[in-house]
Amino acid sequence: MQHSPEKPQQVLETRDKQSLFDRARATAVELARLILTLATGIIGALSLAAMHAPPNGFTSNEKILIRTALICLVLTVACALSGVAADSASDSSWGWALYHNEHNDKGQWHKKRNQWRQVRKILFIIVVLGFIAGITCAGLLILALVAAPIKIAA
Repeated sequence: MQHSPEKPQQVLETRDKQSLFDRARATAVELARLILTLATGIIGALSLAAMHAPPNGFTSNEKILIRTALICLVLTVACALSGVAADSASDSSWGWALYHNEHNDKGQWHKKRNQWRQVRKILFIIVVLGFIAGITCAGLLILALVAAPIKIAA
């Protein structure tokens, strides 16, 4: 039985491409985590600023804005944490899939990989929605903080 000399080279090229893809994905994930962390920090700072009520207190509309913003803040943190958890879980699953492929090639690892791709897409959408919620939170807090001094001055 003769082995094709091209097959090991193709396997190496595929692994090199996969390694490059993994590094790029890891860099993108770290960048997204950094952006989410910064956004959460900014939102947290705005939340603390919003807690210092003006001398006349907040109106009911401003209180609703602040409560909505704080709910968005909680959603942002939850979405960021779910994205981090999903990323680490999918990494371990991908490692299992590579091991399975090398030792028992029945095509099962393709199914597992595709399942994780679907899960990652859904969780990515959740993280993006959380980020949008965070931006909304910051906007609502800024609106509440800007609206309160205008009412006091008037």
